Amino acid sequence: MLSYIKNNVLFCLFLGVFLYLLSFFILVKKNELCPNYHPSKESVPEFSLSKNQVKLNFVSNGFFVKNPPFQDFISLAYSSDSVLDSLNKCGIPKEALVVMRDNQYSNVNLQWLDKYCSWWIGILDLYQLSYEKETFDCDNFSDLFVVVYSFASHNRRNKTTAQVAVATVVVEQVKNFADISYGSDSWHSLNLVWTSSGWFIVEPQNGTYISLESYPNKNTIKAIIF
Repeated sequence: MLSYIKNNVLFCLFLGVFLYLLSFFILVKKNELCPNYHPSKESVPEFSLSKNQVKLNFVSNGFFVKNPPFQDFISLAYSSDSVLDSLNKCGIPKEALVVMRDNQYSNVNLQWLDKYCSWWIGILDLYQLSYEKETFDCDNFSDLFVVVYSFASHNRRNKTTAQVAVATVVVEQVKNFADISYGSDSWHSLNLVWTSSGWFIVEPQNGTYISLESYPNKNTIKAIIF
């Protein structure tokens, strides 16, 4: 083997470089979140408020002045593996990337989710949070929903060692849902929450929610990030 290598140094160097480049491109491809995603392809709402006061309200520290509905139930903590198993049983695409950044999660009941979404609609109206291309668009709405939803989970009687399961979903919006533009190669960010009655998709721009099983774009979900 050593004599072969000595007699074929250039070939071995070429082979080594080729294998390195091949492994590099495989790794890059594996780590691509959504290779066809581009900000210019993001979905937009069919309607929005004319004014956006989000910067004013964050600067004035007034955003959390209106408390979310009191949460009187929250489940025990479940391992991330069991949460992922529950999610897979709902039929999400096998190729969808699922990122779980905690070891344990809990869920709420559906009644509280309904109250919360009604409260969230009031928040959108109170602070006139509306879509603004590139500056406050769908990914900003979904990120904000995750933060506030997690914050609201502290408002409860029974504490657990795990946060409530809420995620950002990246999806190719090929079918109509919640009055957001759709079509082939139209991309969108919205939210996923876990309740004792199952998984629900929430459109953070208007508070509309639907079961994951009934979500029309379930088969084109590309990523779920907890």
